[in-house]
Amino acid sequence: LETTHSLRRFLEVYLSDVFILEWSQAHLRAIELLEDSVLQNRRFCLSMPRGSGKSSLCGAVLLWAFCTGHSPYSVSIGATAKSAKQRIANIKSTLRFNQLLLDDYPEVIAPIRFTGGESRRATGQKANGQATDIAWGQDQIRSADLQTTFPWMETEGLNTRYGCIIETASIDGEIRGKAIEMSDGTIQRPTFVVADDIQTRESAKNPDTVLHRESIVKGDVMFLGGPGKQIGIAVPIT
Repeated sequence: LETTHSLRRFLEVYLSDVFILEWSQAHLRAIELLEDSVLQNRRFCLSMPRGSGKSSLCGAVLLWAFCTGHSPYSVSIGATAKSAKQRIANIKSTLRFNQLLLDDYPEVIAPIRFTGGESRRATGQKANGQATDIAWGQDQIRSADLQTTFPWMETEGLNTRYGCIIETASIDGEIRGKAIEMSDGTIQRPTFVVADDIQTRESAKNPDTVLHRESIVKGDVMFLGGPGKQIGIAVPIT
């Protein structure tokens, strides 16, 4: 699928009701940087005007990385726990109700649809008699173990064997040491991070708080991938 390899095409095909206006040069640059951050482990900070769709782009790139398997483990960091959870709630809604995504990515979307939006049904979900290991929580989404669910699928080199993860965190919460044990016993660490609008009006007024949040990005977020591992980090700001 063209949409698998192009973030812009993914947005235009599956999220046309969100991105209804023509792309500006600023949007195209942001899309390019976000795509490179996922595919090439690029790190960047990009300033965009308020109301220009920055947060929508951040949610969309997480969705793209999840559905295509480009990022095995993505983390969405917000200024507060509430803002971070709202981001994942928006993504969950799209995963449940976007028919075009179901049509083109059934291996990812169908198991999610069968949960009916209930975390308890995700915990007990099975396919071919085996647990799919899907997760559907307030702070984390994990797609199904696709070899169990669709054993005949060819993954084209994408990391879809044990599913992909989106997790939330707040900039002042527990960020260090994020790691998840997968169904084969391996440990998966974050591979892509979006830190969107990690300032609040109150924190921006205090220079010490601003420096503290910057130090968290430099000292904690940048090393979430583990020792010697560079991961993609996108920090869009207003």
